[in-house]
Amino acid sequence: MTVAPRDPHGPVALLADTIRDAARCGGTIVVDGPIGAGVTTVLAEVRTVLAASFPTMLSAGAAPGPLGMICAAFGGTSAAAAIRSALAGARSGDPLWTAALIHAFGDWAEACGLDGRGPVLVMCDELHDADPHSVTTLTALARRPLPGLVLVAGGRRGQVTGRLAAACRATDHIVLPSWNADDIGRHFPQLSAARCRALQEASEGRPAFVGPLSVLALADLQALDRLAPAELAGLLDETHVRRWCGAERRPARRQRILAAAAAGGHRIDPATVADATQESELEVVSTLLAAGDDGLIAETDGGLRFGHPLLRGACYRLADPPTRAGLHERLARRSESSSETGIEHLASSGTTDPAALDLVLRAAAGRLDGDPRTAARWAGQVGCRAGMTDAERARADLLYAA
Repeated sequence: MTVAPRDPHGPVALLADTIRDAARCGGTIVVDGPIGAGVTTVLAEVRTVLAASFPTMLSAGAAPGPLGMICAAFGGTSAAAAIRSALAGARSGDPLWTAALIHAFGDWAEACGLDGRGPVLVMCDELHDADPHSVTTLTALARRPLPGLVLVAGGRRGQVTGRLAAACRATDHIVLPSWNADDIGRHFPQLSAARCRALQEASEGRPAFVGPLSVLALADLQALDRLAPAELAGLLDETHVRRWCGAERRPARRQRILAAAAAGGHRIDPATVADATQESELEVVSTLLAAGDDGLIAETDGGLRFGHPLLRGACYRLADPPTRAGLHERLARRSESSSETGIEHLASSGTTDPAALDLVLRAAAGRLDGDPRTAARWAGQVGCRAGMTDAERARADLLYAA
């Protein structure tokens, strides 16, 4: 077992070197640590570092069903047929299904090497959530290294990672330590001791943002030192939204779902998000639960909500302006058009429908006296003042300009 250094770049360099060493003869490398150690972040960084060295690189996370992780990782290779046979064998109780599957992986890795696509790197994350059949397969791979195939398995420290690590060589088990205020202060002396403690406190309860690379992502350290604790907590989350999305094998889907959730308001309705993104409600709920596990979203008695306004704003900006306009247009169709929520979505949708424009402008006119800021925002968003009197238009323009 090797404990990775606390230096922000240390775990990435250590894992990349270990993978390069194992490339020729093959092998399995386990990367684990306590909750918040930054395993997913390190794996994502290593994928980038080694992209040129491994022409064939596969990655997968936990997936539903027997052999879900194995299907996600190897389903697009020549071993796909062997996976289907292994699944049937596992269900029937055939004890040889694992050996047949490992043999198929070996044939595929050898073929990749012969045609210049090797060596092969397979990175599996979320090992702690993997199904038992996938864990059994990965453990068999650890016990029987395949030439030209390197498997990296990452997850939270526990029985599953311990079982897999026990099957590897001792040098191929890398443990990531958590950071505390003293560690942050040593590597970022520009930060005051009080700010280092606040960083540690802001990280608590947000497991994905405590790892070695988390603090490194906060680029403007002088500005950081001036933030209040509540602002710090929000910024800590905001800087990692894109990194969190990019750590998944379908980052665009995560970005679309989070952007739609943010466009819908502070509180999140999965059914509304599913309709706005045209994703299945199961996919939306799965993404939101994963975001909840990593501290992006909080679950309260009133339902799901974003943990901080800055975080909601960051999720909203994951989508470009045309995409955001489309989300608001679909959300408007699910809302009562005359309600405040419906008007908000119509105003943000960029609609050119005359009836919708007239509805927004009339709502803005009705808000001029009681809530002039909202009235000015609605009038400004539709980019047109037709339908308002000259006096109302002048007041809206003045407020919007201010």
